[in-house]
Amino acid sequence: MTINATQNWHNKKSDAVEKMTVRLGRRFERICEWAIESDQQLPLETGYHILGLNPYLVGIGNLVHELSYSNSLLITQQWSTHPVVRILAEFAATVKASPEIDQQYSYIPHAGGAARNRRQYQDFQKKTFQLALLTHPLSDLTAQQTYFERQRLRVWLLAQAAIRLVEHGVPADSSVSAAARFLVLDADAREWSLVDQLIHRAQRQLGDSQTFERLNCPGFPGGALSEKIPL
Repeated sequence: MTINATQNWHNKKSDAVEKMTVRLGRRFERICEWAIESDQQLPLETGYHILGLNPYLVGIGNLVHELSYSNSLLITQQWSTHPVVRILAEFAATVKASPEIDQQYSYIPHAGGAARNRRQYQDFQKKTFQLALLTHPLSDLTAQQTYFERQRLRVWLLAQAAIRLVEHGVPADSSVSAAARFLVLDADAREWSLVDQLIHRAQRQLGDSQTFERLNCPGFPGGALSEKIPL
């Protein structure tokens, strides 16, 4: 590569970083530069919009944190044939492989119990519902398999939010919002019994087929939550 060609490449890269930074906000400048270098622009911008982030709300680390749990890694591996699930999982893994970015854009910690976490971010109902769900820790005070299925539901909702944006241009789907907001629950909330019932019913219907495509059936809890639970 000649000196002029190298200079032109750097100029184009700088222009791309600046344009992306203008879209997301100055606090995202370093991760925008990293995303362009790592070919991770699409998942970064997708995560930004489905979490309801803005130039002052830097919570992309919450998506990375959620997808880095051992259960989440297993779940996304099982669903890796779906391109949107795959790019989200690859994004989280690439951030984790970049210690500087992982540390600089770490996750926002929760504020306490469910009630506080629902109030932690502005516009919870229409924009930051997914961020609130990922911020709210999933209690492990339950059977291991039940915990795994609840985690699967959270990852499924995250993937659904991304699909609605990437494929349909909808950054804040009302059905995803309803289900995500409902799942911000304390460990001892009685609503978990309804969630678990829906999960077990879906398992009986699906049998051993737990592919992402099969889980998009009407009976899977994500859709059932938004249709049957008064919010």
